[in-house]
Amino acid sequence: MSTTKRPIWSGLPAQLLGMVVVLGFLAWMMAPPAQKKKPGYDEDGVNLDKIVITKEQSECDRSLTRILSGLQPGRLGIKSAPADLALELNRWIAKCGSDIDENLTQDAQTQRELLSEELFNRLQDERFLIEDAAHVRLSLLSKTIATQVCAGTENDAERCMALFQFVVRNIILTDSESATSPTVPATPYEALLWGQGSAEVRAWTLAVLLRQLRIDAVIIAPKEKPSQWLLGVQIPQGSLRLFDLRIGLPIPGPDDVSTSPFPTVAASLSDVRNDNTYFRKLDISDSPYPLTKDDMQEFTVHLIGTPSLWSKRMAKLHFMLEHLAGTEIYDGLGTNALRPEASQLQRMIQAGKQSSLWKEEEIDVWDYPIQQVEAVVKALVESESLYNLKMQIFAGPQIQQIDSRTKKAVIRAADHTLHATRIEQLQGEYNSALPHFGPILTSYQTNSTPLNEEAAHFAAFWIGVSQHETQKLSAAVDTFNRFVSTVRQSQTQLVPLEQMRQSSSDWKTIINLSQGKLKDAIRTKKEATASSPSRRNVYLLNRWENIQKTEQSTKSDD
Repeated sequence: MSTTKRPIWSGLPAQLLGMVVVLGFLAWMMAPPAQKKKPGYDEDGVNLDKIVITKEQSECDRSLTRILSGLQPGRLGIKSAPADLALELNRWIAKCGSDIDENLTQDAQTQRELLSEELFNRLQDERFLIEDAAHVRLSLLSKTIATQVCAGTENDAERCMALFQFVVRNIILTDSESATSPTVPATPYEALLWGQGSAEVRAWTLAVLLRQLRIDAVIIAPKEKPSQWLLGVQIPQGSLRLFDLRIGLPIPGPDDVSTSPFPTVAASLSDVRNDNTYFRKLDISDSPYPLTKDDMQEFTVHLIGTPSLWSKRMAKLHFMLEHLAGTEIYDGLGTNALRPEASQLQRMIQAGKQSSLWKEEEIDVWDYPIQQVEAVVKALVESESLYNLKMQIFAGPQIQQIDSRTKKAVIRAADHTLHATRIEQLQGEYNSALPHFGPILTSYQTNSTPLNEEAAHFAAFWIGVSQHETQKLSAAVDTFNRFVSTVRQSQTQLVPLEQMRQSSSDWKTIINLSQGKLKDAIRTKKEATASSPSRRNVYLLNRWENIQKTEQSTKSDD
């Protein structure tokens, strides 16, 4: 980008950043010349082959390497603290990023129009904050998940559906208003780590994952029924597809393959505005789906993001890292040099114009992510908060061992904590996670504490997930059956055991279907529907029974 001075960095570890050789990196990073120049020279006549990396630059490299290592999902919050990494980032940017052109972002006016004065000031703050370190960690984790989950997909619509299924299966829906399940603030990182969350945080998580693919997602809130919002995903060069994160289903579209166990294509916003058919597919007896085509004639488009994502300081860090880490950590609300083709707001304005479905004045910012970030930061500094209690569960288990020197029993954290092992699992390292869950599962037997028992509940469930992902399908079914029959009550009320039991049934049907055992899947779903007649369960049961009828009819014709 020719409007900004770009510092030269070298010496960063290849395994951390995927860096190419130094000279190749330097040559690539230089802006294209305005006129012809000698090979190996920049436009100012400087011989690139004779560039000397200064001691100061080398120190910057080492500092950045250390900071990035600490921000990794497997380290931040486990072996490094967000406050410490935020401080390190401030020191680094002050020393090594001072020559970044201030014109990197030009969206202050847009921010003023869309945000409160307090929020605007937070975005303009040059200092990195605790939530910024957490935001980078979440972005890194999201990049890894999106890459792994979307492997083998052929287009953006398939990638979107794959990530949607990942979110639904890995974040169990919890009732945020339940009296028996305390509300704990969460960002997508906590929702993924804990494997549970509200419909709102599910939608936010999917938007964060899609951002790593540069696919936009927004909240579509009907003006007469704003609580019945849907997540809209803007497929590039396509339409806005609709997903209901409360029931864990896309709105079935006109091109959906009815012989597939799960919906394959989501209806577009245009589809549901013109035809009631798509919403009516989700009706169940005595309970019609709460939206109609008339409800979708007027709506608000809510942009999804946080102060960290939109801030000038994050733009600077993204500028220094984007070609090294390949992770999206910044997306400006308005005009900026990092996405010169269009900002987040501009892209949605353009999509509205192209589809003739919404106008610029119908776009604003979704307040839920902003509120949750603030709540998490507040909870972090309150030692007795439910948030910190839950994180203590994941910092364990605390195991009892005999000290080799004193020969006395001592209590210490396990080598592989629940936090670290769950991150392994989320990143697709199932073969590593599986044996690490074992000691967590049995830790309470030698050190029977409430927190160890809670950790064991999570481990018992996620062992089944890892077994499924490593194709140990029979073992996975046994694990989920054992979980349902043996798991006890949550002593802290922070483990959603009833929802985890229901999810165990869902995983068993997924295994049945992958084995071609449709009849077994139907039987399992019927049992689940009898105890939990949710809209999702009824819809899927009806879909699978129709597939079974079609297959039986085909066989009889033959």
